[in-house]
Amino acid sequence: MLSSYRTHLLTPPAPSEDLIEKRLQFETPKLQAWSKIVLYLPKTPKTCTTSLLQTNKQLYAETLATLTRLAANSPDYALDLVILDECLLLPTWTNVPVITTHIDTVHVSFRMSGAYENRQKHRKLGSYQGFMGGDGAGPAMGWQLYAVLERFIKTGAHGETGCPDTHMHVTAKCIRIDVQTPLGFGVERFGEPPSDVYGRRKMEGGIHVLEPDYLADFVEAHVIKLLAGMDYEWFTYGQILFEHVDLVVVCKDGVEHRRCDVAERLRDLGHIPGRRFSAEQLRRYKEDTWQVRKERGLKVLSE
Repeated sequence: MLSSYRTHLLTPPAPSEDLIEKRLQFETPKLQAWSKIVLYLPKTPKTCTTSLLQTNKQLYAETLATLTRLAANSPDYALDLVILDECLLLPTWTNVPVITTHIDTVHVSFRMSGAYENRQKHRKLGSYQGFMGGDGAGPAMGWQLYAVLERFIKTGAHGETGCPDTHMHVTAKCIRIDVQTPLGFGVERFGEPPSDVYGRRKMEGGIHVLEPDYLADFVEAHVIKLLAGMDYEWFTYGQILFEHVDLVVVCKDGVEHRRCDVAERLRDLGHIPGRRFSAEQLRRYKEDTWQVRKERGLKVLSE
């Protein structure tokens, strides 16, 4: 099933104005991410069985039985995530066999379209976007990616909910991220993104395309940061993984770079630096989270 859309995803994307024309930023539910500049299609994706449910009674019954079986067996989802001009995220659900809160594997394809030109091109959507840092919060892209994760955990493939407090607690056995190298570019065209708040590129020789290896390393580093418990703030952001996901795998062109076992990371958390979260609070959090993971069918380890 997944191979059927891979060829399509590797096709060069449309011009940027066509990609963003019908997209918008969702307002609900409320997210913690510092930057939420992510553009979605306005409608909830139809499952691949929707048309069958709209035919005759026999097909309706057969399709409904199949949907029940799929939901019970935790289906796979697929998300195409375009990074436009090194600044905007454009997610599109490409495989949603059934709407459910328990998913086996979420296949996320990272594709790059366009190249960074200047700070003003997409500024109307917000100034804190792309790989430029801001006020000690690091590159905005890390938070934009977190916003995609957070919305998925809270709404699944639904997107906009109309309610700021919606939280469906969607779980995934595995989130498999595959950073794909753009076709039609020589290696000399690839480079790092703008490296400071002014968007000045250190590379010479004109416009370059975001380096796939850089992006894979960037995503990997942010996943590890969420799971490392390096301070209280990062620990709170990482809780969305501790409580809803078993495994995060980062690949480049289908080749695995890093595999993060979330349960192992939770078990190995010894303390949270600083004074805002004591050893006893961590012990209680882990105890409660192991119980939550068990109830949600996720991996549980002994301390």
